[in-house]
Amino acid sequence: ERAFWVLVAAVEHRMYPDCFAPDLNGCHVEQRVLRHLIDRKMPALGRRMEELDCNIILFTTEWFLCLFCRSLPPETAARVWDSFLLEGSKVLFRVALALFKVAEPQLVAAANLPDMLQLVRGSAQGAFDREALMHTAFKRLGSMPMSRITQ
Repeated sequence: ERAFWVLVAAVEHRMYPDCFAPDLNGCHVEQRVLRHLIDRKMPALGRRMEELDCNIILFTTEWFLCLFCRSLPPETAARVWDSFLLEGSKVLFRVALALFKVAEPQLVAAANLPDMLQLVRGSAQGAFDREALMHTAFKRLGSMPMSRITQ
């Protein structure tokens, strides 16, 4: 029963409002913010996504709605949850950006959208080194205060 109430608290107090609304409005807001962050933190990748008319909804809806539980290996997802419960939703943005960062060279070179989709999914599914992923998320991406994310 305690686990259930932790999940309720996470959804109600740690996630962006309306993530689970019928129209997924909150999730769409998070995805637009993430797309903006990709453009700022990885401009070459942002340009390539634009060239391929890539909508990150294809990659990230499951990440944000399932908090990476279906995308990352279980031990890595548990590490993400630890950080998420401690620090809040900015962790979701950092981890998403880290997954893109790890695969950035291959993503920039992707020939088409299906290749890009496969590379991103592979990056998430292959993220067995949870400490390396978290290092990328918190050390290699630079400053990302929540006040900037919520703008």
